[in-house]
Amino acid sequence: MNYGDTFRTAGVGAAAKTAPSTSEPDHFGLSDSYLYPTQDTGSFDGDDDHYHHHHHRYQRTSRRKWMYYTLLGVLVVVGVALGIAVAVERRNNNSGSPSSQSSNQGGTGSAPSGNNDKNNDSGVPRSPVYEILQPFALRGGAEFNNHDSYQFKALQYVEAHAVAHNTTSTTNAQSALFTDSRIVQRYALACIYYATYQVPTTWTGYRFASRSLLPWQNSTGWLNEQFPDECDGWFGIRCDTQTRQVVELDFASNVLTGTMPPETALLRALQILDLYNNHVYNVGAAGNDWLGNLTNLEQLFLGKSPFVTIDEGIPTALSRLSKLQDLDVSYTLYRGALQPSLFRNWPDLVYLKMGGNSYNSSLPLAQANLPSLKYLYAEYTDLHGTLRNLFVKAPSLVEVWMDRNPRLSGSLPTNMGNDAPGLASVSFTHCNLTGTIPSSLASIPGLQQVWLYDNALRGSVPTEFGALLGLERLQMEQNQLTGTMPATLCQQVAPLGRLQHLTVDCEEIGGVPPEVKCDESCCSCCGPSCITNGANMGAR
Repeated sequence: MNYGDTFRTAGVGAAAKTAPSTSEPDHFGLSDSYLYPTQDTGSFDGDDDHYHHHHHRYQRTSRRKWMYYTLLGVLVVVGVALGIAVAVERRNNNSGSPSSQSSNQGGTGSAPSGNNDKNNDSGVPRSPVYEILQPFALRGGAEFNNHDSYQFKALQYVEAHAVAHNTTSTTNAQSALFTDSRIVQRYALACIYYATYQVPTTWTGYRFASRSLLPWQNSTGWLNEQFPDECDGWFGIRCDTQTRQVVELDFASNVLTGTMPPETALLRALQILDLYNNHVYNVGAAGNDWLGNLTNLEQLFLGKSPFVTIDEGIPTALSRLSKLQDLDVSYTLYRGALQPSLFRNWPDLVYLKMGGNSYNSSLPLAQANLPSLKYLYAEYTDLHGTLRNLFVKAPSLVEVWMDRNPRLSGSLPTNMGNDAPGLASVSFTHCNLTGTIPSSLASIPGLQQVWLYDNALRGSVPTEFGALLGLERLQMEQNQLTGTMPATLCQQVAPLGRLQHLTVDCEEIGGVPPEVKCDESCCSCCGPSCITNGANMGAR
């Protein structure tokens, strides 16, 4: 259904060519007195006769009686007319009055609707906008009864927007703004705005204390009358050029506060949602599970925004996003054990960033379906257990960083070369890995970066590393390695080769011989100082 047709059917504004009956208010809460002003009630038919007869009361007695009854009849008629006029005026005043929408770059203006009373006891029908949105209201429309809610404010905006732009000169392009799907889309966007624009929460109270909340860093076009089409000029929005459905919301580092509303899931065509580095405070199932309804999402970035769980870890609702390719949930305050079901439905996932949270569990990859995963970042996550299934269940891995997980134990998988032949960068620092460095790691032809410092690895450095012509970094200090650095590996050190950083426990301390013999012409750094001087920080 086209909303413009519904609007004109309602007989509102310039589209209505004849004055409607004053016995019914219009469907948008605008009184008939606004559309068609009531005539001056100061004069009525018969007033001149009344005046004339009143001033000729000294005429003949035979006419006086007739005039008396005539005057009495006129007074009755006038009284009835006055009573009707007063009643009509009172009804018009009670049926609502228009208010204009103020707009600025932030778009904080809204226009009230007179028909959104709590119980609708008057029997007055809701507006066409309400009738379109009610089936999509997450609480069945009850949210519109609270006039302080962001949903009510969003409804007001959409109604006012419809009133402002529906005219007899509406073009085809303008009519397209008022299809049912566009009304729902605009409502969802207005909900996002009112729920996240300078809205205080427990989180903002903690982060900003008594400081005033800042507005969005960029709100260009949002709810601004100069930009009636959300697909043209609204910051952070990209729409499909054919369907005009929103396919991308990019709010990265845009100072969103409040709570990201579940009405966001009404944007069914959304493919990219970027909320990286904001202050929206979404807690528990209510704050997170709606994300699973965005089933067309291909990219979801929540990193450094407080999407909080207490005992679920990464919400299993995200497993419904079967089209996901990129997922960043790092440093979101997700807490709790990772569930095996989470990883079963991501066949297209390429990028997974999940570090900086507290999972306090193993990485449940035994039943995972991650054939396309190339980039995995799970540092500082309280993971424990072994890496036994890591590369078997993700054979396409190119880069794996799982640093600062001291409860990760066991050895590096011995069949890494066969299970992950495309590896280019691995990092398992500050863990508790034991065993030897498997030669299969050193036999991966495209390997470029290896960080293994601060573990409990033993044995010698595999000679196979000397065949890695593309190796740029190999850091192995603070382990229990012994022996001599292979001469073939030293030959790859720059400027002869591409190896820029080669570090190991090669210093003599208090007369005690180095654990690994490696002179300064080969090793770029020796011992714990290689970690503390930030030698690896620039590359990461």
